[in-house]
Amino acid sequence: MPSILLQSIFGGDMGSMQTLQRMRRLVNASLADPLVIEQARSVIENAGVLGRDEVGKYFAIRAWMDEHLAFLPDPLGVELLSTPRYMITKIRQAEFVSGDCDDAAILGAALGKAVGLRAKFRALGFVTRARPFQHVYTLLLIRGQWMNLDTTRSPQRDPPSPVRTYELGV
Repeated sequence: MPSILLQSIFGGDMGSMQTLQRMRRLVNASLADPLVIEQARSVIENAGVLGRDEVGKYFAIRAWMDEHLAFLPDPLGVELLSTPRYMITKIRQAEFVSGDCDDAAILGAALGKAVGLRAKFRALGFVTRARPFQHVYTLLLIRGQWMNLDTTRSPQRDPPSPVRTYELGV
């Protein structure tokens, strides 16, 4: 599997749905990758989290992603999707990786699922219902509640209110 997926997609909602489906495939394919499993376990173990502590797993993954993922938009007019393996390899080499919201969502879902948490993507559209979705992040199921793993938005500022959302189970 390539490290970065570059393919043609439709515009608008059809393109958003294609992108989300491809993101889900990248996450689920990564669950058979020993590097991804090893990294996810390392994140949890290094945080001192043991066993079935879902809350601890969530906060360990969130803190690790906050520390190692730097937001950088895709090239103009291009939708890049990085594999979890690629991002983890870059982090191991340089201690961080650059990516946009879909890269963060892919990595967060892969890490969460690799340590036994359920995940889904939430896509958001802003301004008007006619505009395509502009943002995506992962939610992890923690003690029966979906917790936001959006590490690409500033915790100091609330994001704008979405006019529409779409969720896809990973």
